[in-house]
Amino acid sequence: MSFFTRKKLVQAFMIILLIAGLLYFLFDTHAGNRILHGNMQQLSDYLRSLGIYGKLLGMALVILQTFFPFIPLFW
Repeated sequence: MSFFTRKKLVQAFMIILLIAGLLYFLFDTHAGNRILHGNMQQLSDYLRSLGIYGKLLGMALVILQTFFPFIPLFW
């Protein structure tokens, strides 16, 4: 296995791990549940209560929403 093939394999594995970790956080933790199912005022209050980590999480959510926009389903 060449160096470039191994490097691409490691990068793909890291991306898969990152996505799996994000999905676990959003769907299997209390904090993720509050992020997914709260309204904006509740989310804002919750992120403020986390201090600096809340600010970092808020920035990450903005970046995430830039690449994966939330489109509500109106049934």
